[in-house]
Amino acid sequence: MRSAVFAFVSLVSSVAYADTRADVAPPVPTETPTARPVVPIDDTRSYGPTARNFFDVGVTSALLFADNTTTLQLTGQFVVGLPFAKVRELRELYETYNLDAYLLRARYDLFAGDETSNGGPMTFALQRYFSVSRLAIGQLAFAHAGVEAALATPWFSGRDVTPIRAIQILDGPDTELSDSGWSIRPFSTYFRADFLACRSESLELGLAPEAFVPIGRVNEYGTRFHIAAGFSLGCHGNMSPYAPKITLEYRGRVRMYAGDQGVDYRDNIAAGVQFDFGPLVVQAFYKADPGQLGTAAAFGVRLQAGMENKR
Repeated sequence: MRSAVFAFVSLVSSVAYADTRADVAPPVPTETPTARPVVPIDDTRSYGPTARNFFDVGVTSALLFADNTTTLQLTGQFVVGLPFAKVRELRELYETYNLDAYLLRARYDLFAGDETSNGGPMTFALQRYFSVSRLAIGQLAFAHAGVEAALATPWFSGRDVTPIRAIQILDGPDTELSDSGWSIRPFSTYFRADFLACRSESLELGLAPEAFVPIGRVNEYGTRFHIAAGFSLGCHGNMSPYAPKITLEYRGRVRMYAGDQGVDYRDNIAAGVQFDFGPLVVQAFYKADPGQLGTAAAFGVRLQAGMENKR
């Protein structure tokens, strides 16, 4: 009898314990913080796949100092991709043709200062991403290559505008800014790798063959290139706002042929610090000609906001 009572009590206790455990929700794994990529100082949206935004608007204000003159440069950029489709039929179309890997970019520059007040060129570009699947590990690491076709117009203030010396020095790698004419870059390429576990780290390399058609002179042919690196000073989520990020960049342009003119080389170096406030990115930067660090430099601030492409 005593054994039967003991067995009954044990059974009731087991059922009660099982019911109690059933009411307890299973543990929820800690959500991985959203990765925030480092934005290069020359923003061509090469970090697009890691930003996960299908719409971005940016405004950059910079003061250019050279030859005892001061020039204000205002740059506006509008970027739009294709938001990921939620309707099944459209989603199948997206997956078949990789439509969410394309984006359009438009940029415009204005200048005002001691020697110039001009509307600069406008640039239109179409970009396509190709992810490197072997180097993609969820949200922890990502690598991709990109190709871009870009066309820049002559200066809006006039086809015969000659940019002042400060612009030629500090924006030398951007042919459409340092001169007036049509810049045609049909096949710009780059490769970017991002490590996004805890600290953001990135490395980017790019080449851009260019045909430049100036006003009243022979055509020029050359190649642009850039090397950009970035890293975060702290882990994601450990600081509010997110830990600041440092970005370093070296850009150059080699003019290989221009009629009877010789080979020409222009470059600049830049460093910046980036802060993320939700969808808003704030970046302060310094840019200079390596050969004129003490006499030619630019200081600027970029404000950029985007809408997330949620899958």
